[in-house]
Amino acid sequence: MTTPGNGSPAQSPDAQQSQAQLNVLGQYIKDFSFENPNAPRSLAPTQAQPAINIQINVGVQQLAGTDYEVTLNLEGKAETEGTVLFAFDLIFAGVFRVQNVPEQTLQALVMIECPRLLFPFAREIVATAVRNGGFPPLLLDPVDFVSLYQQRAVQQMYHEAVNNAPQWAASYCYPEGFIRWWGGPSGATNFQLTMTTWQVQYLSSSADNFIRQVLIGKPNHVQKVPQWYGETIGFWDGTTLISWTARVQPWTLTHSMFEISDKMETVEIVKPTNDAAGNFTGILHETVFYDPDVFVAPVRATMLIRRVATPADPERRFSFVECLSNIVNTDGRPGQLTAADPRFVDYYGRPWAKNWEKHFEAGWDKPQEDLPKEITDLFAK
Repeated sequence: MTTPGNGSPAQSPDAQQSQAQLNVLGQYIKDFSFENPNAPRSLAPTQAQPAINIQINVGVQQLAGTDYEVTLNLEGKAETEGTVLFAFDLIFAGVFRVQNVPEQTLQALVMIECPRLLFPFAREIVATAVRNGGFPPLLLDPVDFVSLYQQRAVQQMYHEAVNNAPQWAASYCYPEGFIRWWGGPSGATNFQLTMTTWQVQYLSSSADNFIRQVLIGKPNHVQKVPQWYGETIGFWDGTTLISWTARVQPWTLTHSMFEISDKMETVEIVKPTNDAAGNFTGILHETVFYDPDVFVAPVRATMLIRRVATPADPERRFSFVECLSNIVNTDGRPGQLTAADPRFVDYYGRPWAKNWEKHFEAGWDKPQEDLPKEITDLFAK
């Protein structure tokens, strides 16, 4: 073993390669604006303390296998007695190379440590700009990026559990999309599984219908436009079904799941499970999500799904769900219309006839209520 000049033992090349590494490849101002709209009046001495509001957001985009661009967005405004003193909006970015970091900790590392390295430089840019605008330099307080990361995760769950609207597309009869399959109830609860030689179909329903088809033996994806549930092709490896989904409709969000971009692809591995006697009991469904616009690393999910009935069960039926759009957005929450509201549609009382007569046929001439004698004579013969 050799010892370098600082007295610490030298590491072998293999040990250096296995160590977690985070390197800064570059940092830069990506976008910056500073406004001083009421100068020079805003520069006059005042006894009132300005109210300063600061918003901080972090974004990540994967550039290559181990390279990530991390953006730190600092947005602020200072006001006093209803007058804007100054406002700024800074997007400061850095390119980082992350190596030998486990998948389960990669996202937290990039979302916490990388912005923590960028913050002192962004803070200096803001302070200098405010000083050059004629004000005392604004020295931003240190940011706890661990708490910020945790807050973002908890905030989404809070909205889902408490507000019960912003992430629940079906509340408004909006399409819920591909990612809904992994948020119960859908693939995570009862569904109907049908297999033929050329396709495997999953059919389930809750607030909407979820139909997924795995096309067996197809060599590639052919859909020209994104599909709400993507396009899935697959093959059998013995009793294991392996499938690949692409062409997914992007930016759907539901049930505390994550958003997805048009780059979302998944690889799914479905294996049968058996009891101690070798009897089939269900399936083990493993999914790996790939989306460079959403994740800093692939995400893995596993579901153990138990069979509860067979086609021989005389009581089992699939219940088709039709989402009826008497729900409207009211301050971010779903609101149910009543019959007294002019927008209400009675879906069970010939709605097409009533709506056409009320709206589409307004002002039209209508047939005579009493038919002419020449017509009634035809029916009398």
